[in-house]
Amino acid sequence: MTAPQKPFNWRSLLLTCQQKMTEPPPIEWIQRPALRDTVLARFCVPLALCPSTNRTSRKSPGWVHAKRKSDLLTLMKIQMMASRGRITSAPLIRPQVIAVRFAIGSSDKYCNFAKAAIDNLRVSADSYVEDARGKRHLVKVPRLGFIVDDSPENVDEHQWWEPVKRRVEECVYIEVRV
Repeated sequence: MTAPQKPFNWRSLLLTCQQKMTEPPPIEWIQRPALRDTVLARFCVPLALCPSTNRTSRKSPGWVHAKRKSDLLTLMKIQMMASRGRITSAPLIRPQVIAVRFAIGSSDKYCNFAKAAIDNLRVSADSYVEDARGKRHLVKVPRLGFIVDDSPENVDEHQWWEPVKRRVEECVYIEVRV
């Protein structure tokens, strides 16, 4: 029998991540980018909601990941509301997006673990969604409205891994900066 899992304490982890970002990198080969001055939004989400593309690209249909992506968007919206931020439809001009995977084990440099989270930073748009029977439906996908899309001409994006010592410290930390 396994012990019940503790609820994800994003507020506490958010503060821990902010503190870690002010300290020097814990390993000499970790290279953090020069950070822009103003932070517009910060998010802290569980690792389970941000799997690497090694785990999500196994030719599975999009509906398989729908619940995880929906849960991720819900948690990011909750954090926006809690920080008195507002969801906007006016995207920023090439903001800097930082995504750090705080985990016990390292990940591939280009594993794109924050893809779904960064997609949530985009403006709301119409999109085709495939259901379990393979039928496509046009739906309005709600998002947070910070960026037009995640292409290099629209966002200065940086993703990397940093180690933690305990499983309870594992998370993905995301910042939007200008």
